[in-house]
Amino acid sequence: MNTKDTLLLMLPDDMQPHAFREELLSLDASLHVVLDTEPHDPAEVGFIVGWRRPEGGWGHYPNLRAVHSFGAGVDTLLQGGDWPNSLPLARLVDEEMADLMAEYVLTAALMLKRRFLEYAQAKGGWNWGDDWPLPGRRVGILGMGHLGQATATLLEKVGFQVHGWGRSEKVRGGFPCSHGMEGLGAFLGQSDFLVSLLPDTPDTTGLLNRDRLRQLPSGAVLVNAGRGSVLVEDDLLALLDEGHLSGACLDVFQTEPLPAEHPFVSHPKVLVTPHIASLTPVGSVAPKILENYQRALQGRPLHNQVDPAVGY
Repeated sequence: MNTKDTLLLMLPDDMQPHAFREELLSLDASLHVVLDTEPHDPAEVGFIVGWRRPEGGWGHYPNLRAVHSFGAGVDTLLQGGDWPNSLPLARLVDEEMADLMAEYVLTAALMLKRRFLEYAQAKGGWNWGDDWPLPGRRVGILGMGHLGQATATLLEKVGFQVHGWGRSEKVRGGFPCSHGMEGLGAFLGQSDFLVSLLPDTPDTTGLLNRDRLRQLPSGAVLVNAGRGSVLVEDDLLALLDEGHLSGACLDVFQTEPLPAEHPFVSHPKVLVTPHIASLTPVGSVAPKILENYQRALQGRPLHNQVDPAVGY
């Protein structure tokens, strides 16, 4: 093996870097896989699997052939603005991850639709037989890529009426879709449940602000399992307190981990989860990442390669 073929894992402990290395080695025992916490020569690193930009920047690895995200998004890898023009970048597209996301959104939608959050907080202090108003069945999904289409398919199977929105006009799994900023207002007005699976890009930052959230029907619900930067958090809190929105389930935030004193933590209309909507299953993704590693060594285009200029 060429000395510049080292596969470097730049992953925090909660992403199971040791277990992922074992999965890779079980597929190819000849691999030279090291963790970023272990001694290694940056000049010998040819491929990085990571989650965040390295502290020394990408120029710290002079012979790097490609970078692979350990998730569906690449925004944290692109932070810093020093991405080399010729460096390929790939993201994960995985069926098990898509199934996990779909399950999360369905669970959140059903819990909020049937007001389970209020019942749990009431702890028996309800009037027997109370008939609380329920949201409708129209679900709007922001971001109709692989995760969005899997989520739409599952929601439709249980009777939700699903439509999507994307930045550009393209076929998205056979579901009716709006596109572009000119189609966003009408899309929001027909969404009793708004599901955001959008990535973090300059175009999506702050997209869900007070004005846009107010375009949702009265009593609507928000589920955000994409990126925290998409949502203006204070604006959501204001609309929840005003009663225009009836609830929210949030898995991603502007600051993570979410501070214990953040208003979301104790808000009676907000269900908080700790960025677990679609965790990366090491056994499922290892063959995909290994194939892209081999393609990088051969100088071939990567599967699921992204355009760093736009972030997806």
